[in-house]
Amino acid sequence: MAKMTNINIVIAGNSLRGFVKGLFGNFNGKQSDDLTNADDRIISINSSLDVIHNEFGLTWQIHASDSLFTYPVVKNHQSFQHVDFRPIFKFTDQCPGNVVDVCGDDQASRFDFCTTDNTSLAESTRIMTEEIEVMAEVALLVCDDISNFTHGYWNVNNRSADLVCIDNYLTTDSIVLQCYDNGTWVIPVNINNVCQRIVCDLPEPIDNGNWNVSGRNAELLCDDHCTLNGSSQLICDNEGVWELITSACLRPGMSSEIIKWQHKL
Repeated sequence: MAKMTNINIVIAGNSLRGFVKGLFGNFNGKQSDDLTNADDRIISINSSLDVIHNEFGLTWQIHASDSLFTYPVVKNHQSFQHVDFRPIFKFTDQCPGNVVDVCGDDQASRFDFCTTDNTSLAESTRIMTEEIEVMAEVALLVCDDISNFTHGYWNVNNRSADLVCIDNYLTTDSIVLQCYDNGTWVIPVNINNVCQRIVCDLPEPIDNGNWNVSGRNAELLCDDHCTLNGSSQLICDNEGVWELITSACLRPGMSSEIIKWQHKL
């Protein structure tokens, strides 16, 4: 088989849309500017193959300092440069008699076979085309990026997304989105009203101290000369109810046993 370099292009999601350009085009959904050369000049997609090769393709040739390849011993970047090479742009009708047996109906394979009369090259091209078609059929679906919403966000896992509310917000609905075969999501119209704020009333007053409340958390601050007995932290649950208060602020000489007895009451 002929030695060929097969290149498969993989774009990692729509987050790169508008940020990718080069020999394989701009990833921005606009076919009209796919042939933007290295000088940012757009070549018409209706240009001849000769113009596309010279005014677009050749501009993306790299310099030795830009190469990412590892070269064999006694070889370097220059060893693989053929500046005098000129492709054949016109398809010839003079094809070998066994073109159908070798190429079938693959046009790229036929072009190579009829141009070079090289059976091995034509077979490699046909096999490459078949492999690309198979990869296209099993290619992973790329779903669009999904925007967050008021007081919440989406936890995306492959083709599904679970609704998650931010701290201090809660939803009574379990919402899971599915990514469609065209890569889009269908988001409920009222999504910005789904996550509702958890409302917690002020904790019960406490002698010799006060509560510093922040959202669903409260910190007990004792008055001067008083000592904290127990934890200073209090948490409000998802129902808006504060947990049982077991802490106290003790005045000098005050026993914690008295406080425990008061809590029991």
